[in-house]
Amino acid sequence: MFYGICCFWRYGEERRKRRNLQILFGEIKLANYRANDVIRLTRKAVGLSQEAISEGICSVETFSRIERGKTKIKGDTYKKIMERLERNTDKFYAVCSGEDVDLLDDVAAIENAIAKFDYQLADSILGNVRENIGDTPENKQYVEGIKAIIDHGNGKISAETEKLYLEHALMLTVPDYKIFLHKSCAEVYPYTEHEIIILMNIAACNARTGNPEGEIQIYNMLLKCFQNGYISGEKCIQLKITILRNLAYALGRKEKYHAAIKMTECVKKLSLKYDYGYKLCIAINDMSWIYRNLYENELQEEYYNIGKQQYRQAYYLALARKDNILAEKLKNGYQRFYQSDIEIV
Repeated sequence: MFYGICCFWRYGEERRKRRNLQILFGEIKLANYRANDVIRLTRKAVGLSQEAISEGICSVETFSRIERGKTKIKGDTYKKIMERLERNTDKFYAVCSGEDVDLLDDVAAIENAIAKFDYQLADSILGNVRENIGDTPENKQYVEGIKAIIDHGNGKISAETEKLYLEHALMLTVPDYKIFLHKSCAEVYPYTEHEIIILMNIAACNARTGNPEGEIQIYNMLLKCFQNGYISGEKCIQLKITILRNLAYALGRKEKYHAAIKMTECVKKLSLKYDYGYKLCIAINDMSWIYRNLYENELQEEYYNIGKQQYRQAYYLALARKDNILAEKLKNGYQRFYQSDIEIV
């Protein structure tokens, strides 16, 4: 029996060094994909007609109904269509597969090691994973991508080299991704959850190598992907929140503060909607950071006061959630930034 999981990697520098680039670890849940949208978006992105794809598989009329979600697609038909599109034929997009259930434990152990910045341990465990996960393009992609992140964490390669390795890993399944990344490309490519994670790591490399435009470009492209609704599920929401937050920080570093505020408001709304209390605390604190920078840039007292208010809100919410560790961090941060103790109400 084969098992599949999707792994969450480091999206950038260590959290204690870079607030804007997040790590998502924890319970593993696969995203959900709408097969008809995946087919339609992939076909349009690669520039092929319905006639070219459906020939010898089904009628053009049936193919059109499949794309519009008007008829249920059979597994063998989906496989034939995706083979013709030269894309992943697995409807569930399992990323890391192997014959032994122990593989799942090894992959989880790698993620835990990376979460603790123990890249040497992660590298040693990866050796065992490489021997057991099989030889599919998706498995090779996982190994190459995670190896690049581990090697950079161990100081073996530069951020520039890490980016090259990540791009090579991505092109194992999306060889023409740079075309889809280009601003003039009107079509949206339906990246899988795993490919999205690689792209987020590439964006992080752009941030570390002084290419904020490239970072912002990737995040905007990924947001366009989510707007098309082909991918859903809790993991999808978590990814979207992280992308929005990272984009807000990227815009903030470019002094595009009002655009950063707009992105952070989206994070707050999503966190409220899906009851992510911790993420809401962080989003409110992010808003305080933006307003502090806006005040320093424009010297308007209103921005200074809003920043203080947002910081207090984040602190009070952390207290209400009984998140004492976060509350203490916010309390100390408030004292550092505003030279006063935060009021308890």
